[in-house]
Amino acid sequence: MPEIEIVTPIKGPKAEEAAKAAGLSPAGNIAGLRVEGENKPGAGLAVTRTIADAGISLRGLSATVFGKSFACLLAFDSEGDAKRAGDALASSLAKKAKK
Repeated sequence: MPEIEIVTPIKGPKAEEAAKAAGLSPAGNIAGLRVEGENKPGAGLAVTRTIADAGISLRGLSATVFGKSFACLLAFDSEGDAKRAGDALASSLAKKAKK
């Protein structure tokens, strides 16, 4: 199985050249989504459970915590899967906000 490394952001000619020099190249067959939120117990589970409940498979995931927040970089097989995941997460957040 091919290896996936999630590196972001790579913006601008200098960063792109440095990434290329390091042997990195953009993947043309992968779509990404960045999710941020309050870091609390179960936050990662809520993200992945929402995606799984929508019937979407993840291709890769990288997450980190900074202060009281988290960021999760999600990789999917297609732009369509990434959009469906974003829609599912937005819907889930809207339902929680109404409670």
